[in-house]
Amino acid sequence: METQFAVTLTGRVHAGVDVDQVWARAAGLLRKSPEAFLAEVRRRMPLSLKPVDEAQARRQAEALEQAGLEVALLPEQGERVWLHHEDRVCGPLSAQWLGQALDAGSIPAQAKVRALAPTAPWIEASDWRAGKDLDLALDRDTPVATQIAADTAPAAADDRTAAVGSAVPGTMRAGAPIAAAPSLTAGLLPTHYERRDLHGGFWLRFVAAVLDWLILYAGGMFVVGFVSAAAGAPFILLVGWGPSLGGYAGLPVLIFFIDMSVAWLYAALFQSSRLQASPGMLALGLRVTTLDGERIGFGRATGRYFATFLSAIILFFGYFMIGWTQRKQALHDMMAGTLVVRKQGLARYRADIASGITGSAGIHPAGGISAGAIVGIVFAVLFAVLVPIVAILAAIAIPAYQNYTVRAQVSEGLAMAESAETDVAQFYANTARYPADNASAGLPSAGSISGNHVAAVAVRDGNILVQYGNRANAQISGKMLMLAPQAEDGSISWSCRGLDLPRRYLPSSCRE
Repeated sequence: METQFAVTLTGRVHAGVDVDQVWARAAGLLRKSPEAFLAEVRRRMPLSLKPVDEAQARRQAEALEQAGLEVALLPEQGERVWLHHEDRVCGPLSAQWLGQALDAGSIPAQAKVRALAPTAPWIEASDWRAGKDLDLALDRDTPVATQIAADTAPAAADDRTAAVGSAVPGTMRAGAPIAAAPSLTAGLLPTHYERRDLHGGFWLRFVAAVLDWLILYAGGMFVVGFVSAAAGAPFILLVGWGPSLGGYAGLPVLIFFIDMSVAWLYAALFQSSRLQASPGMLALGLRVTTLDGERIGFGRATGRYFATFLSAIILFFGYFMIGWTQRKQALHDMMAGTLVVRKQGLARYRADIASGITGSAGIHPAGGISAGAIVGIVFAVLFAVLVPIVAILAAIAIPAYQNYTVRAQVSEGLAMAESAETDVAQFYANTARYPADNASAGLPSAGSISGNHVAAVAVRDGNILVQYGNRANAQISGKMLMLAPQAEDGSISWSCRGLDLPRRYLPSSCRE
């Protein structure tokens, strides 16, 4: 079997370099933000990267050396350990490097060392160097080591994906993740690239969602039946199959809120229970967990449920994100800080952790996009798509609305002319001729017959002239509409036309 090599970061930098720049470059190589690097990686130095083949390890070492870090490249021999040094828990560390560091005096013999197993005790490095088995440190011949306050492995946020990578041109195309602590409390669950049997994919979750929808639909029909019986309302009306709700129009609103409450409690109670999944998810072997694989609480489950609305209203784009995010998370999973995992895959991962297997071998792509970037992309795409659509609709709707409002103003003139029509018709019935003006018809002066959009109504030889003004639209202000009488068999009928009004603003009866 080919010998593997591991690069150990000692925590020191080369002399004469800008320390802040060195750590910033190191954060880039490990694909972490400077803040995350400081909190999750630097505080654990010295630490050893995951063992890989010699050529890849040399590329890692060269990249880190060029960044200004002091590193050691050694064959991977023996176990890996945690080191308590300078009031910090460091590592995991290659036993090969730790042995050399103890021999060189860079690590004191009084430092504490322990195996990666979660229950292993701390012993002095000198005892470990002398050949005592870390896992047998509680034998009667070996004094019990003093417990240290930081007795557990440090909790890294996502050290399985931290890798020396393409941040330094020409050095490496990809890198090897830092070995993670063998404990489920040591950080996030692995990515899909590291454990392809762990996370629930899009189609698996889709089928589970369909099953849950069928269950909720059946429950909804029960709710409708209950409300129908209690209110005495026909069932077919409340489910939307009838022509009219009549006096029961308020009941669908009540049913809507009941259905939403049932759906919320269905999701939140099941997912926060010991089952950790809704019935549809249970049928497909899925579980909802926190980012480190633990059970979620009711509050988080509630937030996750209501966040699904956001995933849906952006054209279901939030659900499609399951297809490319690192841990198969939808937008609502990212917002709630949850994962959907396979029960059997999680059990196998826990078994691997218990046996000391910390991850899969090989090179894992960095992959994934931050939640903020994804949301930004979603809204940028929606903006790019919706703005032209809204602009087109506005270009159609605004002129149509303007035409509508102007026609309404024109119609006001027709309504105000009705009184003049009656008086002209009465004058004709009495005299067999048309009145010459307003006074002849018994009407007030033209200017005194006005309204919001009508400036005057005048009678000229039986014709009624409506002049628009006051608050009328500029398109018709000052223009006139004429109503002409037509006598037939002793009765008067009226025709209208716009003298200078644009045709598009005339009522349909005036366009003939």
